[in-house]
Amino acid sequence: MRLRCWSQADAGHRLGDLQDSAETLASFNRFSAASLPAASAALVNGAKLVQGITADLHHILRRSRALQARIREAYPAAWASVGPRPRFGDDDD
Repeated sequence: MRLRCWSQADAGHRLGDLQDSAETLASFNRFSAASLPAASAALVNGAKLVQGITADLHHILRRSRALQARIREAYPAAWASVGPRPRFGDDDD
């Protein structure tokens, strides 16, 4: 097995590549550190929005089911003639 010898020019080129890579990584780390607070705040706001929408939808579905029950009790013959209806959100109660 023969070992490959690197010339001084190759060594200098490789050192320059490593220094460029280290600077690129350091620059990206500075960018990431500066961007993290804004990204975290956006994520928190998005999560709160999704939670609010979820709560609203649960309220709407509960209200819809209550209205369906009242209509079913008040007009059983008409309700039976409509046929099967899709159920939404059965797994959340």
